[in-house]
Amino acid sequence: MKITSQIQHALRLYLDDHGYSNRSFAKCFGVSNVTISRWLNTVKGAANIKPEHWLKLKPLIERYLPEDYNAYPTEQGGALEAADGVKPADIPQDIWDLAQDILELPKEKRERIMLQVLKHKYEESGE
Repeated sequence: MKITSQIQHALRLYLDDHGYSNRSFAKCFGVSNVTISRWLNTVKGAANIKPEHWLKLKPLIERYLPEDYNAYPTEQGGALEAADGVKPADIPQDIWDLAQDILELPKEKRERIMLQVLKHKYEESGE
């Protein structure tokens, strides 16, 4: 999963609220200091977090994420991702990345994009 600016911000708030340095949190969390630094300092979308790390991190930072933040399509009843947060093998990576980017948009923008996609689909099929 891509590291978003919302995840970076939530992690920073969590570390500040709990008095962790990058190094002390890395040790407690079981990753390297370099990994924590990469999560916090990456250019938008340039780094990923392993699914097993996200499953541990999300409960810690969830209260710091925006209320409408949707990290996994399954949380909104979508079918793009398995419940364990792993991309299904039958979805091409470029389509997966695009879907992830769309799902990170605010709800209103996501809905507008979906309406445009549906409109285009039905215009092509003649339905």
